[in-house]
Amino acid sequence: MQQQPRFLRSYVFFISLAMMVICHAAAFFLIGEWIGLISALGLGVLWFLLHKRNNRWLPHVLLILSLAVSAAAIISGGYPIFGMAGSVFALVVWDAHQLICDLHGIPQTETISRFEQHHLRSLALAMGVGLSIAIIGRFINLKVPFILLFAIILLILFGLDRLWSQLARYK
Repeated sequence: MQQQPRFLRSYVFFISLAMMVICHAAAFFLIGEWIGLISALGLGVLWFLLHKRNNRWLPHVLLILSLAVSAAAIISGGYPIFGMAGSVFALVVWDAHQLICDLHGIPQTETISRFEQHHLRSLALAMGVGLSIAIIGRFINLKVPFILLFAIILLILFGLDRLWSQLARYK
């Protein structure tokens, strides 16, 4: 029973990696962009080779490349749902890889198991909410003036800054 979370983090990594590759490949395959299809498959192979390697900068580069492949799929005329889902799964792959590297070599205790399960639940919730908002946002067309959009973004950034300072104060 103690080993279940270690397998769970690897399962999350590999299932998310497979879903990311499937979403990117489907987006490019359906529009006939073979170079994009090959790049999506190659990116999946690079993520697979990176598994369990503790590298400081390579996961971040692969995350940026994964998001670029998602953006390229949308820009080149692919179905936006595949691009959005591919980018969400790319973030999950990156986060699962970071979790695997951070917990590598640490003995599996009850506290670590609870932390990992809480982290994976939070990740699933964030993934579901983010993907739902992105899908709903595709169907809602609002004409917002630029200055109002700019003000909303500033308000959100200010709120996040206040939240961050409050969290830092309680630690």
